[in-house]
Amino acid sequence: MNELTETLRVIIEITKLDVIKILLPGLVALLVGLFSTPLFLKIMIKYDWRKKKSVSRAIDGQPATLTATIDNEENKILYRAGGLVVLTGTMFAVVLFRLLPVFFPDSSTLAQLNILSRSQTMIPILMFLGGAVIGFVDDMMIVDRLQWFKKFVGGGLSLKIRIFGVLILAGLCSWWLYAKLDINSVIVPFIGDWSIGWWYLPFALLVILGAYGTSNIDGVDGLSGGLNATAFLTMGTIAVINTQYDIAALCFAIVGGLLAFLWFNIPPARFMNSETGYVGQILCLATISLFIGVPLLLPLILLPSITAPVTVAIQLFSKKFRHKKVFLAAPMHIHLQLKGWPKYKVTMRYWIIAQVCALAGLAVYLTGGFL
Repeated sequence: MNELTETLRVIIEITKLDVIKILLPGLVALLVGLFSTPLFLKIMIKYDWRKKKSVSRAIDGQPATLTATIDNEENKILYRAGGLVVLTGTMFAVVLFRLLPVFFPDSSTLAQLNILSRSQTMIPILMFLGGAVIGFVDDMMIVDRLQWFKKFVGGGLSLKIRIFGVLILAGLCSWWLYAKLDINSVIVPFIGDWSIGWWYLPFALLVILGAYGTSNIDGVDGLSGGLNATAFLTMGTIAVINTQYDIAALCFAIVGGLLAFLWFNIPPARFMNSETGYVGQILCLATISLFIGVPLLLPLILLPSITAPVTVAIQLFSKKFRHKKVFLAAPMHIHLQLKGWPKYKVTMRYWIIAQVCALAGLAVYLTGGFL
């Protein structure tokens, strides 16, 4: 009861300027995303960034005949790298509120609206940008650009190169948290703070790599965008309760960018979040969970996304050792489509489950000893 009372007190004491700081970047990112989309669509059309009409091979290199049957909609052109809409809206908001105090140095109000800070948002933003670069290179190879790079079965960057890039970013993040911010403990729900010393470094690496493993949730209109928007909204809410307002503002800015993306991604979608969007978003989300001290809540909040790598792993294990499949195709959202679920039903039900998981995560945060 005392924890809930303290939470309510923190929320009540938020000033009007804090509310503006938290919410305004999200509105800016939404508007910039909406107005920039026509330009991105022109670029996608001009340079032919179209998604391939079918997936010819599964992750184990075998023919993906069933998956191809649900991915060949007539007269539908779907472009990759739609995550640029989210990236542009978010970064425009970050840069705008960073530069306003420079152009208006006498305004203390504008100075307080800056959300770029060394202790809260600099590393999450770096992860966001770094992941987007890795994803964009992968997307460009898949659409037959940048072909001098080594290829994976899908035509993009090899898995080793992608993981190596993510490891570099994750290593920087974990080192910053441990060495610069002196974070070396983990809050275990309903148990308390657990100091792990230098083991925090590999722990943070595993959190980020584990989150990256959910990247194959994309591929259905609006699916990854809606799931990520719910996750960032949850993290932003926790950051507000934690009085980490810069992180909260960044979360809501990304939500604004994702809403702009979803505006054009409602069936029939015009583009995919794809690697350009999802890699940067999920690395940023995992990093934020570390900064606000809730990495152990991440599996619950991301539970719908986690079904993707888990079902892929089950499928590969079964095919290798049992010589038969558990699912018609993996990940799970592809299996459901092959079972006859239309794409919109898959998306909406995943969204509903994500919202339930988000509420469960908030409940655990408020009652599990995090405050």
